Amino acid sequence: MIVPMQRLDLLCPAADRDLALAALGALGVVHLTAVAQAEPQTPAADGDALAGRLARVRRVLEQLPATSARDGDTPAAMAPEALLERARSLLDEQERLTEALDTLRHEREAVAPLGNYSVDDLAALRAAGVVLTLYRVPRNMALPHVADASWQAVGTPLAGTDSLQVLVSLGPPPELAVPPLPWPPRALADVDRLLEQKRARLEAVRQALAEVAARRDVLEQFSADLILGLRWIEARQGMAMLDAGTPVAHLRGFVPEDAAAAVIQACVAQGWAALAAPAAQEVAEESDPEAQPPTLLRYPSWLDPVRTVFEAVGILPGYAEADVGAPMLVFLSLFFAMLVGDAGYGLLFLTASLLGRRLLPRIPRRAFSLLLVMSVATVAWGALTGVWFGAVRLPGPLEGLRLDWLTGESADRNLMALCFLLGAVHLSLARLWSVLRLWPSTQALAQVGWLGVVWTMYFAARLMVLGEAFPTWGLWLLGVSALLIVLFMTPLAQLRARWTSHVMLPLNFVSNFVDVVSYVRLYAVGAASLATAQAVNQMALGDGIAGPVSGLLAAGILFVGHAGNILLACMGVLVHGVRLNTLEFANHMGLTWGGRPYTPFTTSRRPATVSPLAGAQEATMAGEGARPSPAEGA
Repeated sequence: MIVPMQRLDLLCPAADRDLALAALGALGVVHLTAVAQAEPQTPAADGDALAGRLARVRRVLEQLPATSARDGDTPAAMAPEALLERARSLLDEQERLTEALDTLRHEREAVAPLGNYSVDDLAALRAAGVVLTLYRVPRNMALPHVADASWQAVGTPLAGTDSLQVLVSLGPPPELAVPPLPWPPRALADVDRLLEQKRARLEAVRQALAEVAARRDVLEQFSADLILGLRWIEARQGMAMLDAGTPVAHLRGFVPEDAAAAVIQACVAQGWAALAAPAAQEVAEESDPEAQPPTLLRYPSWLDPVRTVFEAVGILPGYAEADVGAPMLVFLSLFFAMLVGDAGYGLLFLTASLLGRRLLPRIPRRAFSLLLVMSVATVAWGALTGVWFGAVRLPGPLEGLRLDWLTGESADRNLMALCFLLGAVHLSLARLWSVLRLWPSTQALAQVGWLGVVWTMYFAARLMVLGEAFPTWGLWLLGVSALLIVLFMTPLAQLRARWTSHVMLPLNFVSNFVDVVSYVRLYAVGAASLATAQAVNQMALGDGIAGPVSGLLAAGILFVGHAGNILLACMGVLVHGVRLNTLEFANHMGLTWGGRPYTPFTTSRRPATVSPLAGAQEATMAGEGARPSPAEGA
């Protein structure tokens, strides 16, 4: 269920802002929102400085090596700021060394063909008047004759059989068909020596980074402290300052209805004014998204697994919207079973869910409970349709579990008819729910009309896809339903502003037909999964197993083929099963999934990363003073 919320308004002396946040953080149940007229009282530079430090910490954590230092190499304890700066310095040096090594490697590639020579010797020859000019001479080019000069081949031949030639002369070289090359500034030995030095320094830097990585927990805790500091500053800036003779701070938030009394009591114990009022009217009265109450979902244990779907897809019903957790769990489990369609796969999922609870304790148990429910549904559906790993022949006990209606000659036709029926029932539930939520408003009659349209489109789908006769009273049903929609879908006061919805009615009728027909995807994807499983079995076992080699090959084909089929089936659940609930069903319900998650403020002490307010009363947080602590006040 969506937990009812109350809006909390708190007034306290401006100097008590940090104290008020600490008191509410100790309770841990208030979802804070910014007051619309609030002006930030904490200098923006404080928040900017914390955000900048947090960004630097995160970059360092991303770049630190995964491996830590060897035993005995862990550095002594360092302050977080000092550790951060050391890590940043080492990472910057590592980047510079890496770039320098790349440059030296390219330089070595250019120098290596010249072989070993001395730059000093070249300088001495030039000082003696000997001119040495370097050329790259193509293979088919004859060396030209140059008076008072000689050619000398150097180094090793280049790729493509070009050669390096040096023209030795006592004067400037003449203009030739090939241009001269510049002499490299460093010889090969010098480049190799620099490469070795840079490699050694890079190894030392990497070892130092590994030592810093051994203190990753310090940086992670520092990051968490900075996040708390940013939240504290954001909460402090969300207060409005009122001038009532003495500065007064106004704080606003939302609190679950069953915790409102404890919050009020804690505020009164501190001498602050606090008021809690039902938050239901906020949705209708406030247009600011920040003013909308957050959505807190609480389910009994049997329904709690559906929260895994909301979290995985990233959706949440709005506070004033309907909670569709129960129908989503039921229909998604059924759709999962039909889309996967194989009892053998269901047994694998069932085993995974049971083992996951034991081997992966960090993952919420509700995720494995959801998989357990869907696995049982898949086993049941696969048993009724006689599908076990796509096998064509089944043992007697498994054969006896099949239903002829789902496996006989007309099974495909029956399955498509069942999909259309499921679609009509699923969408009808959405429309009936809307009728109950809107009653006694006249708009509820429009939802009755849409309910009639759903069943008219159901019979139309059976006619067009299965060739079933359309009932004679179906057109009367469509006419009456359309009349109810036209008359009651829009209140008279809003008709001028929303007249376009009436113009779009024909397209909406077509959309309803498409919605009903779209449920046939349950049959199509399930049939494709079965066909793939049977093709894998035929590929692996069609010609029999003649020996150990063919047996291993068949086992490999079965494993890879069925694993791929399971992966495709799971993707089908995400694409089709989840869509039918979060799009088709939600559209007929009028769900926008516009909920804001309930994130209570839980920081009970002003973080050390946040500067205290000038003149603020810090006695409670420092553990010295006459005021009771937030916990004592509660």
